[in-house]
Amino acid sequence: KPVNPHELLATLTRWLKSDALGGGAAVAVPGAVPQASSRVAAAASPAFAAPTGDIDEKVLADLKEMGGSDELLKDVVKSYLDDEAPACMRLIESAVMGGLCEDLRKAAHKLKGSSRAVGARLVAEACLHLEEMGRAGQAAEAPVVFGELVCRYDSAHEALRQRIS
Repeated sequence: KPVNPHELLATLTRWLKSDALGGGAAVAVPGAVPQASSRVAAAASPAFAAPTGDIDEKVLADLKEMGGSDELLKDVVKSYLDDEAPACMRLIESAVMGGLCEDLRKAAHKLKGSSRAVGARLVAEACLHLEEMGRAGQAAEAPVVFGELVCRYDSAHEALRQRIS
């Protein structure tokens, strides 16, 4: 989906408000990812690694530029790694194992979008394939593509984890 960088930054800033405004809990936004800025702020701010085939470095660079520092980038990637992606992977696995095409379509669509937002392009490609299979009612072939997704996800997860450690 097309993303307006200014709207994304404003939304992420609202979600991640807390320590910068004097402490307390983050602003409660339905569906928002948990706030992790205190843990991220404690970490060093290393330069991001050289491009790899697993991650679109331009997406990460754009996100970093939008936030003006590594902190927003790290918060978004950490939320993806710790919350959004694992939850979607469980939903996709359940849908694949149960032959639930509509659930597969929805979960794959959701993971596709969040994966694109953090530059996990190969994960997003596998999700697109699963989403299309769900839309077409082709649950029989989904386990093979899910296996491919798991491999791509594991690789992207490791690459992204290295960038925020």
